[in-house]
Amino acid sequence: QVPAWLVNGNFNRDQMIAILQGHITQVMGRYRGRIVHWDVVNEAISDNNGQPRDSIWRQRIGADYIDIAFRAARAADPLARLYYNDYEAEGSGAKSDAVFNLVSGLVSRGVPIDGVGWQWHKISGSNATVTSAHANNAARIANLGLELMITEADVRIQLPTTAAKLQQQAAEYRSLWNF
Repeated sequence: QVPAWLVNGNFNRDQMIAILQGHITQVMGRYRGRIVHWDVVNEAISDNNGQPRDSIWRQRIGADYIDIAFRAARAADPLARLYYNDYEAEGSGAKSDAVFNLVSGLVSRGVPIDGVGWQWHKISGSNATVTSAHANNAARIANLGLELMITEADVRIQLPTTAAKLQQQAAEYRSLWNF
């Protein structure tokens, strides 16, 4: 989410970089040393095809906006753990491959990144448990030297709630937390 003044503004690339860096510096500087983990870039990969999301940052700065954001974050709080965060990227497929390629590229370019955040938004009874695809994806992230964090987690159940549905939901949460 970005404010209307930014979307409607006629800012050039250098101005957009300054706005991005300024925002990161201001927010992270305010909480420097008090917040340990930061999601620096969130949901930069498209849901449909694993391609980069066509965000205002990508449009006006270019693909290197992610590198710029992580470098600004490290400068703002050198001790904070910096994460890329996304949803539906925890298993296998085009999106998880794109996230892996994104963070692998950051690592290879020496961009300061410490981990990947997975958002776990599932529907109970519909692939809400951890599978070998999740384990394999986690392993390849770990092989890059990156941490893995569950940044959001919900397993929805349909109403009306029954004891059986609640037990299934609990088992699915256990599957995630025992991962």
